Amino acid sequence: MAAKLATSTQGVFDGGVSFDFNTGAIDRASWVTALRAGDRAGARAKLMQWTKEGGRNVAGLAKRREAEARLIFDGDYGATDAVVPAAPSSYTTLAVQRDLAALGFYQGPIDGIASDGVRAAVIAYQKSHPDLVADGIAGPATQACVARDLAARRAAGASAGSVAAVTAAGGAIATHAHVAHPWIITAAIAGAVLVIAAAVLARRWGGEVKRAITPTAKDG
Repeated sequence: MAAKLATSTQGVFDGGVSFDFNTGAIDRASWVTALRAGDRAGARAKLMQWTKEGGRNVAGLAKRREAEARLIFDGDYGATDAVVPAAPSSYTTLAVQRDLAALGFYQGPIDGIASDGVRAAVIAYQKSHPDLVADGIAGPATQACVARDLAARRAAGASAGSVAAVTAAGGAIATHAHVAHPWIITAAIAGAVLVIAAAVLARRWGGEVKRAITPTAKDG
């Protein structure tokens, strides 16, 4: 039996995320089966077949598949930055420092320099999210996870502020009009809970991609 190809690299995961985001077909794509079986050439050729829309080849899809193939099979991000790939996104080291500092994973200077401290912060963040590969590269999957965490934090903060404002307003109404309105506070708290729950559920998407591209014990 051919040796299995290690598919747990960040490039494989990031390329798989890009493919599934575009097609929604990670669970049925034949290139994934070939990749898990260790057939690199076959997997690459099958991936490049996903370039049609309405039965016609689309140049934009061909370019996207080529970029995904370089990620998956070559680990090529077109990187000029030791920490953050320059392609396929414009997520800079400065942005990594800023975002991870906001999330409490980076305490160094916000200077755009790809230092060991920045890499360590990226790895620490990735280790805190089981769906990510802890390799110190802020690829598309890590970027998406950071964006979700920041959005959830902002939403939770906004909701907390709303709850405080509503509580204060309710207290004023009760004080001056002698009428309490507990349903207002309850509704605001429920809204905050829903926002946080939505952020948690969003993380599961990345896990589905990782399960699809990573061999299990049965594959051996």
